Amino acid sequence: MIEHLTAETFKEKVFDYENEKEWKYKGDKPAIIDFYADWCGPCRLLAPILEEIDKEYQGKLQIYKIDTEVEQDARLCFWYTKYSYYTIYSIRWTTSNSCGCPAKK
Repeated sequence: MIEHLTAETFKEKVFDYENEKEWKYKGDKPAIIDFYADWCGPCRLLAPILEEIDKEYQGKLQIYKIDTEVEQDARLCFWYTKYSYYTIYSIRWTTSNSCGCPAKK
């Protein structure tokens, strides 16, 4: 199930950027975190792809979405300013970062 996060739930479920100095993903499954804005074209293109991935990997992968227009703190902890930014995490490390809308592979 795709879960929408606030800055607070991001700190609880992904990474507490206010209190932790070293990156440590808190989840127990690999995750895709989509930093999006409702007005962003590539973000809207990515949304149905994430829904397909969510159905295909149900229970094996967590997908989080963060509205960067509302939750600007969480966006800034990743040192980027572009929209339609997503990142993929394994349990121990970041495996991929990208901007824009990729093709589903």
